[in-house]
Amino acid sequence: MEQFLFLLVVVTTLLFPNERVETFVNKFEYTTLDECAKAQFHIEVDRGQPSNGVFRVSHIGICVKVPL
Repeated sequence: MEQFLFLLVVVTTLLFPNERVETFVNKFEYTTLDECAKAQFHIEVDRGQPSNGVFRVSHIGICVKVPL
């Protein structure tokens, strides 16, 4: 039986008031698609907006099935 790893790839974009934009990518490993999907939902819902409004943030994630 072939084994798989589920990789959650998250792209985060920070938008600053002075029109500066920063983008970065994070990767997280999960053993099941269900765990990956739950983490994706949590990350996308938690916007991580700072209370002082210094920037706006957006997280977009995707779970990718990777053979081991």
